[in-house]
Amino acid sequence: NLYLHNYALDGENFTALLLGKYQAGNICELTTFDQEGQEIATLEITEEVLDMSAAGEYLAVLYSDSLVIYTADLQEHARLEGTDYAGHVIMDTDGTAMVIASTSAWRFLP
Repeated sequence: NLYLHNYALDGENFTALLLGKYQAGNICELTTFDQEGQEIATLEITEEVLDMSAAGEYLAVLYSDSLVIYTADLQEHARLEGTDYAGHVIMDTDGTAMVIASTSAWRFLP
C-alpha cells in the first residue's frame, strides 16, 4: 500500500526505493535492498527529494537545498549544502556526483 516516489537501480549489489504512504507529500521512507530482495536499511525522509542516483557503493540523494551521499546501508558519507537551483544528480562509481542545474553543472568531490 505504498507509492513509489523515486528509485535508483544502478548501485553495486543494491537498489534504492523511495516509498511513501501518500501520492503527494514529503514523508517517505528511503529503503535499500540487496540483490536477493532483502532489506539492507531504511531511513525516514521528511524533506523533498528532487532526484536520486546510485553507482558503485554509493547513493546520491538530491534534496531541495542539499546533496547527501549515502552508503548502501544508508550511512551518510558526504554532504553538500547550497544546491538551491540543482534538479538532477548523477552518481559515479568513484564516489563523486555530478550535480545538474538548468544552466550549469558541477562535480562534487567528497
